[in-house]
Amino acid sequence: MFEIETSPADRIISVRMIGGFTMEGARACAAAKEAAVARLGPPYDDHSSLVDVRYLRIQSRDIFAIFTNFVAMTRHKSRRIAILGGEGTARMQFRRVAEREPLRDDMRFFTAEREARDWLEDGAR
Repeated sequence: MFEIETSPADRIISVRMIGGFTMEGARACAAAKEAAVARLGPPYDDHSSLVDVRYLRIQSRDIFAIFTNFVAMTRHKSRRIAILGGEGTARMQFRRVAEREPLRDDMRFFTAEREARDWLEDGAR
């Protein structure tokens, strides 16, 4: 399951992932994020993303690949991506793509939401 919120004022798209995902659910999440970009309007690449995985279970390689491919290949890339992780096992998967094997230079892993938001807002200035 996932929830997506957009904040037009600071152009931040918040994606909260919960539990486990199927292949269809992972694709739906990626499509919903793209729809959120469209709702923000132009300039489409002028947004940041906060991805909250604190309540996400560890995912299979195939499902996790959908997330990593989406980040790397999405049509309208975020300026910055802050990944917010808790103590769950999914934290290891997402921390690896943010820090040890970074998909992008503008991606960071955080454990505190305020720090993540501050970093995203700082990138908008």
